[in-house]
Amino acid sequence: MANSVTRKAFPGDPDTFNDDERISFSKTSDTHILEAEDGTEWEWLARAEKWIPAMNEDEMEQQRQIYKVDGVDENEPAIDLRKRKAQDDEGGKGSKKQKPEQPAKERKNTAVYVTSLPENVGTEELHDVFSKYGVIAESLDSDEPRIKLYYNDDGKFKGEALIGAYGAG
Repeated sequence: MANSVTRKAFPGDPDTFNDDERISFSKTSDTHILEAEDGTEWEWLARAEKWIPAMNEDEMEQQRQIYKVDGVDENEPAIDLRKRKAQDDEGGKGSKKQKPEQPAKERKNTAVYVTSLPENVGTEELHDVFSKYGVIAESLDSDEPRIKLYYNDDGKFKGEALIGAYGAG
């Protein structure tokens, strides 16, 4: 059977709440409360922009009892994660197993620095000579070999080069 009492529509715009005599602002819950014609209270949820039935203290206590967990004190604050992390760092008993510390792998130098090169040497000639001793690495952004020739401030070749190779030499 349908409800014979017709209910006046609830306003949905917070700007119009002051114009409706059914709506008041609760400082304790920091929200708007609407008292409907049938005496039920509704609470405005700003994030969802909708009205929900307000719960009184008896209903809230009933909910607490239903969802109560034995051995858990609801009045005691939960452990702050920052404190827990600090406790773990100080040698406290942590819930996660620590991996044994492994020494960092020593990175082997796979580049060769060459000096006393003639002024007219080019990257192609260096590639041809040094590829006999191993695979010359290629540049990441192009297919050119990783050979760097060094020049002074005047743009004159210094006779030095850095040749990158793959793997341990």
